[in-house]
Amino acid sequence: MARRVIVVAVVMCVLASISVWAAQKKKTAEVILGGKVVIRFDRGMGKQSAMARAKFAATKLNAYLAKGKLDEFNIVAKKSKGKYVVSAGKFMIAEIDARSAYKDKKTRPYHLALSWAANIRQVIKGAKLSKVTGKLKATYK
Repeated sequence: MARRVIVVAVVMCVLASISVWAAQKKKTAEVILGGKVVIRFDRGMGKQSAMARAKFAATKLNAYLAKGKLDEFNIVAKKSKGKYVVSAGKFMIAEIDARSAYKDKKTRPYHLALSWAANIRQVIKGAKLSKVTGKLKATYK
């Protein structure tokens, strides 16, 4: 009887560990612009969680949008200090490392940066054509 209790307790601990691991693994954070997900963070980087990265990106993107001179050609993917970044003018929006790129899209950091930059450019270009640029605001969840 005692052996069964121990086995059941061990099985319960293992199942609890697996469910916690699965819940942590599924945590993603998204940056949404114009109703479209433009950046999805599937993991943190350094000491920043995925949610903190999304909040930073949305804040920087809103700072760029607040300047009023929206130009989709200012949104670029480039290498800066050994890491790939997406920037809008002087505002660094997101930083991508090799682990994040492989985890997010199973790709290389530069290609992920290009993809995120293209997503942002597409929304800004669509907003300019629709003449709703004043209503653009980045959010995160």
